[in-house]
Amino acid sequence: MASRLNPTGRIAVTHRRRKGLLTRILLAAFFLSLTASGESPDGGLGNQVKAMFLFNLAKFVEWPAEKMAAGTPIVIGIIGQDPFGGSLEKTLRGKTVSGRALTIRRLTELTDVEVKGCHILFISASEKKRITQILQKVKIDGVLTMAEVKGFAEQGGMVNLTTRDDTVGLEVNANAVERARIKISYKLLRLARIVQEQNPRGKS
Repeated sequence: MASRLNPTGRIAVTHRRRKGLLTRILLAAFFLSLTASGESPDGGLGNQVKAMFLFNLAKFVEWPAEKMAAGTPIVIGIIGQDPFGGSLEKTLRGKTVSGRALTIRRLTELTDVEVKGCHILFISASEKKRITQILQKVKIDGVLTMAEVKGFAEQGGMVNLTTRDDTVGLEVNANAVERARIKISYKLLRLARIVQEQNPRGKS
């Protein structure tokens, strides 16, 4: 008796492939959306991609009302060795998100005052050995933590930028985002891999 193919299984595989292709297309569009301005990168591709990501990320995030007083700029804090070179300044120069300017603040210490003034806190890979320590200090509502460090989201970070086989990807810790009273658009979440924390706060 000849064996029969499982049509349900074939459909499932086809659906996964199409979904993966759609995700790659949408993710590429997300990262390339800034190129419409006609700017040409003068630094490394890695720096430019990360700078573009930070700018575009702000468009898809909603912060608590008390963080968004009238006239308040969106502050991007950087802790550790700056991985952007001059790309971030160039990318943000003259740009606004919802009518708000974007400014950069390089932090030397993680005091409550400095952290509280940030909307996005980028934790450099130079600080990967103390990621857990830094995240323990950053427990302030309305501060979105972001990095490019393996395992960052699993350790309690919110958004992690990944690269694999020259493909850029996103990891999001949705629970950490919710705890900080931040909302990330579904349009961005659908492009991300949602990860779970190894030791969620509030659990023993």
